[in-house]
Amino acid sequence: MDKLSRFVRTILMHEWDPIGVVDEPAAQGEYDDYVSSVVRLLRRNASVDDIYRHLRHLETDMIGLPGDAARTRRAAEVLAGLSL
Repeated sequence: MDKLSRFVRTILMHEWDPIGVVDEPAAQGEYDDYVSSVVRLLRRNASVDDIYRHLRHLETDMIGLPGDAARTRRAAEVLAGLSL
């Protein structure tokens, strides 16, 4: 896993975490399946809105939870602010 992927993995777990498993040691790889799609967005210089929509899709359509729009927006902003 490259540096960017590791940063994304950490942000997904600590800033986004739609299922609330950040403090569960056995679940630290819970969002690993989503890292590559977020990295692709970042490498294409996606906007905060694009990243936000993608994360909302993941939490509502893929994971099946209502999610937290404000928390997801903050995670998208943090992700968009990563220096590539």
